[in-house]
Amino acid sequence: MKRLSGLIVLALFLNVPAWATHWTITLEQVHNGVTLFVLSEDPNQSYDTDLVSAEQGMRNFTKALEILIERSPFSAAKLEILKKSGRVHVVYLPGDPPKDASGRESLAVFIPDFLSEKGDQSGKKTFLVVVGRHAIKWPAEELAAILAHELVGHGIQHQRGRLSKIRGLDVECEAFLYHEIANQDLGLDKLSRDSIKFRQMLEDYFCTDFKTFMRAQQPDTMALWDVLNPDVPKLLKVFEAYLAFSVREGVNGESLAEAEKQSKERRQRALKDASPDKLVRVALKLRDGGLGVKQDIAEARRYFKIAAAQGHPEAQFELARMYETGQGVPRDLTEALKLYAKAAEQDHTVAQYNLGVLYNNGQGVARDDKAAAKWYRQAAQKNYPDAQNNLGWLYEKGQGVPQDYAEAAKWYAKAAEQGTANINAQYNLARLYAKGQGVPQDYATAAAWYRLAAARGQASAQSGWVGFTPRDGG
Repeated sequence: MKRLSGLIVLALFLNVPAWATHWTITLEQVHNGVTLFVLSEDPNQSYDTDLVSAEQGMRNFTKALEILIERSPFSAAKLEILKKSGRVHVVYLPGDPPKDASGRESLAVFIPDFLSEKGDQSGKKTFLVVVGRHAIKWPAEELAAILAHELVGHGIQHQRGRLSKIRGLDVECEAFLYHEIANQDLGLDKLSRDSIKFRQMLEDYFCTDFKTFMRAQQPDTMALWDVLNPDVPKLLKVFEAYLAFSVREGVNGESLAEAEKQSKERRQRALKDASPDKLVRVALKLRDGGLGVKQDIAEARRYFKIAAAQGHPEAQFELARMYETGQGVPRDLTEALKLYAKAAEQDHTVAQYNLGVLYNNGQGVARDDKAAAKWYRQAAQKNYPDAQNNLGWLYEKGQGVPQDYAEAAKWYAKAAEQGTANINAQYNLARLYAKGQGVPQDYATAAAWYRLAAARGQASAQSGWVGFTPRDGG
């Protein structure tokens, strides 16, 4: 029933953030030339998950590091470069979670200066990643892939002195490519839901400008993306050409810094009396960053807020998302709910769905399944698959609406038939066919939906399909 928030799972810092100033080292160990640290917990802090012990955290680190070195030759070779260039550290921080520059929780962050305030005056470069209390629990292969992204990917960028010279999106695009080659080397399931989302983030967000360059300047290289396991070393060679092109065109961190300062002042003057539509267009570019546009969350929020106050539904929706996820503002679900409601009343489909989720989960308001059903229905009637699935769930369980398996099956089917838009609906529809609830019992149809959802990464479908037999209906 819960949708994914805008959580940023990996992040980059160039300076020590505020949460890094109060800790002590519990365990320290050197493994394969990498110094591993486990930091103390805060006895005055309550945690949202059970913490692994210091000893278990250290074991998880050593296993992940061994896997990365033994099974990813590319990553291992780059790691050797880092060892020869300075100190390589991995830190487990169980306390306040790592956060990115806009305040959102991350799984891991690259912070080369994390130890600089602890008396290190040697002047050598440090390559250091901080892993939070959630990522430390991940399977060893997946934790190893995170280390490939954060430690190896950002580490090589730091070693080359390019972290402050290229744009944030390009920094992450390159690190995601390091992550991708580790995913391949470690044999991670490329058809799982998480892998599909990873590939979408890689291609459709962080590397969009890189792909634009490839399409325009080296169109023959675009075929590198057309396979399940792209040739990452070749892509990285093309990426170097892209960075060189960006420097020539003046689209890099150093050349944009002064221009950005001036353009920000001009932009504020130009937008003084701008229409809400124009404010939203500019705010979206500032929020996301892109070719020639430096990401500026605070300024994006400012323009969203101005347009939202003028009743613009998209601005109200985007500002609500920022409050819901804590992007650039303190997380405030009550304020998010108010803004979603304003946009939903103006027939904004996704705002209607998000408002339904908040009512359904009792976030920012007392739980109200009737209100959730109302807003899910409005979005579902406009063919929004997540809303159709959630409305089906309410009918199946009799929450906020009379229990009605036929109505549940109807809404599950509408969402399921939209392909990858909602694999949960495909799984839910399979369950009803297997049990004969709301539809005639049909094991063949159940099996078909189970297979489809499982192939697209729905975890329950994968386990349900393995155990499915006509005797028990799954």
